[in-house]
Amino acid sequence: MSEYQYYEFLALDRPLSAAEAQPYLLLLAQGKGQQAESQLRRAYITSIRPSSTAPAKAAAKRRTVADIRQHIAEARAERRTREAKQKQSELEKKGKERGRYLQTVAMEVDRYWKKVDELVAQQTASAYDQVRDLLVDLSEAATLTQKRNDFTHRFNQFCTVHGRRPALMKRLERTKLMA
Repeated sequence: MSEYQYYEFLALDRPLSAAEAQPYLLLLAQGKGQQAESQLRRAYITSIRPSSTAPAKAAAKRRTVADIRQHIAEARAERRTREAKQKQSELEKKGKERGRYLQTVAMEVDRYWKKVDELVAQQTASAYDQVRDLLVDLSEAATLTQKRNDFTHRFNQFCTVHGRRPALMKRLERTKLMA
């Protein structure tokens, strides 16, 4: 080992004190340079190697499968809670929108009944679907405004006039408006 390599070797860890360097210098003076070098290398390697307690500390820090599973379960529960809150918020928002729409329907009942008559006159399946939806809206608006008797009376008249349209009546039976 050259003098430069020796100092570089020592600089990697820390400089040796005079007391620590004395055995190595004695070996060098006795002409046992290779032995001094090997002892120095061994000392250096043992100084940079982690101690025998380090693997125990590392093992203590490692997560077990049970810990990982617990974290997964907690993350899933947290996600489900967050999704449930979001879904509840969306349902509330849709409920408010539906309530505002039904208030509009309740204020303009005659206009919606006229629209129902116009759609029935088209005699198409899509128009009948729209009629069904509008009648459900009118029914809910009547319940909301406590004018259920008015709706029932108009609905019975509607059924009397259009009762011979089986495709329309089947759609209305599925909504339970006919009960």
